[in-house]
Amino acid sequence: MVVDYHNDPRYAHLTLEQVRLHYEVERELAQFILSTCPEKRPEVTAWAYDELFRRIPWHPALTERSGKENPELIQQRARRVVPFLTLSEGSKVLEMGCGMGELCFALADMGFRPIGVDISELRVSRNRNACKAREWPQFLRCEACRLPFPAHSFDSAVSMQLIEHLHPEDVPKHLCEVFRVLKPSGRYTFETPHVLFGPHDVSRFFSDSPKGFHLKEYSVREILKLTSTAGFARTEIVLRYERVFQPAVAVLLETFCALLPRPFRRKHSFGLHNPFYIAVKDIAGS
Repeated sequence: MVVDYHNDPRYAHLTLEQVRLHYEVERELAQFILSTCPEKRPEVTAWAYDELFRRIPWHPALTERSGKENPELIQQRARRVVPFLTLSEGSKVLEMGCGMGELCFALADMGFRPIGVDISELRVSRNRNACKAREWPQFLRCEACRLPFPAHSFDSAVSMQLIEHLHPEDVPKHLCEVFRVLKPSGRYTFETPHVLFGPHDVSRFFSDSPKGFHLKEYSVREILKLTSTAGFARTEIVLRYERVFQPAVAVLLETFCALLPRPFRRKHSFGLHNPFYIAVKDIAGS
């Protein structure tokens, strides 16, 4: 069951030919990333994102009012994410896949010390130009599986819609890297779409499975196994109305949703379509 692109305000103004070309280019580049050996993958992934933006200049990431130019979006990101970060003033925060930096700008305005990293040189350069006159936030181009920071550098880590963009083989490496750079009491708060209600990338207009830059979409069970293997002591799930659920409840809801027909799931996700996960490094420090 594909989705009509006219129902998405980010795409509704485009022609079908533009949306289809976006899909075809992402699918081509995604296959290139997936087939690349681990040693060359960081370089190829960085190239693929910049190539996508070069070939699809109408991409929403380039055309939407974003970054420092969108104070409303900055405030929206802050309201949605900050309550789950449990930070005190001056805390150092790492955002991976920071995009146009809205959350980093929000965190800096609230007195925190955010560092945003992204694979795209285009995005990082734009963010740096937007904050030349201030110490925070800071932006760095790097790969999410090889973080250039010492152990125990950050009070908190966050990512919004990143995990699904990583090569499936690299997600365990990414989580281990985040675990390494967090302080003992640190938490990794991240959002990633649920596989049962997807695909969530541009594929949804043409396919029932992700074929673009969402290289893999995950279930709650898969995320819980990954965070546990990486060393996190506990992972909570935030669903609809910003309610925190214990893993067993979220897994039970997931089991129920898996029995529903796909068209029904697309309309009724029970808050499970885009979960927040809060991975706690040390229960004693939480």
